[in-house]
Amino acid sequence: MNPYSELLESIKGEADFLDLTNTNFTSLTPLIDYSDLKLELETYLNNRDYAPESKGLLKARQAIAEYYKAKNVELDPENILITASTSESYSLIFSSLLQSKDKILLPNPSYPLFSYLASYARTEPLYYDLIEEEGKWMIDLLSLKKNISKAKALILISPNNPTGMMISKEQIKSILDLIRDKDILLILDEVFSDYVYEGNDHGELLKNIVEGNKVIILNGISKALASPDLKLAWIALHNCELSLIDKLETANDTYLNCSYLSQSLLPSLFNKGKVKREQWLEILNTNRNQLKNISSTLVNIIIPQGGIHCVVNFPALAWENEKIALKLLEEYHLAVHPGYFYDFPPDSKKVIISLLQDPEKFKIGLSRLIDFSIQYS
Repeated sequence: MNPYSELLESIKGEADFLDLTNTNFTSLTPLIDYSDLKLELETYLNNRDYAPESKGLLKARQAIAEYYKAKNVELDPENILITASTSESYSLIFSSLLQSKDKILLPNPSYPLFSYLASYARTEPLYYDLIEEEGKWMIDLLSLKKNISKAKALILISPNNPTGMMISKEQIKSILDLIRDKDILLILDEVFSDYVYEGNDHGELLKNIVEGNKVIILNGISKALASPDLKLAWIALHNCELSLIDKLETANDTYLNCSYLSQSLLPSLFNKGKVKREQWLEILNTNRNQLKNISSTLVNIIIPQGGIHCVVNFPALAWENEKIALKLLEEYHLAVHPGYFYDFPPDSKKVIISLLQDPEKFKIGLSRLIDFSIQYS
């Protein structure tokens, strides 16, 4: 256990403890509940018949295709495979479509799970950088160009975790130009794509990537429908060779991990989630607006364009990000993630917070961040 985790265990029971690291979507309210799904649950449980399909239940795949049709993107249900999680989707892709020692190009900073998944599949992670420019996070195209010729797969994550970056129309054009005529898998991870803020358009990005291009799209209901406990995700292939689909289908058929109850419920989950998501977005927008109201020169925040995370920088402090997180935890009873958790350099002054919070508690947490910056800058 690292020093931060050890201290967290001793502090989190305090009455005034605030956790700005929460990313559990089941903490949102109101969730899709039994009353929303009563009829579907009764129908399933009273007519149970396990007839596994290697790609997943057809009606679930059709529901996913309809979900994308509402975004003006046409996907064939026969080119969709249902898995138990996005992590499993990555594992199937890495182990089925890549060879040992093949290189995978990942964003940095990013969620650290990706490098583990790449290593488990005996592939090798490479990185392209995300940089701060003109008040936004952007892909550093120079670092992408440096490694693109070595990679067999390129992963784009939009909105990005933890920066909240959305890939711009201009940048996606440059990236598509870079990989054109190259033997490289383009993977779009869009698990946070249902949480996009005013002035940003994930639909435009999706359309620009999909039209005329070979792409593998990853998503699931963990975030989109605030249902991580129901364990359902998918791999959607567009313009891909039949051989890729066949390899993934064989791998998926080996495990059949996704619950058939969750698959049966998926059409209703999508339907009920539309109304609920407006309420979930209201919570996230309220907290994002609180970030916009911070005017302190001692705290630097690039407002996220999408997703639930935000990077907070303390430029005036001389400490590494682990010490910043430890001090906030010890003296202010405030949990934030040190930047190195997301592969920021240890000597950076960055910590990560989540907008997935009760707005009143989030407001208190931000005030503690400001008080801390004044005390130690």
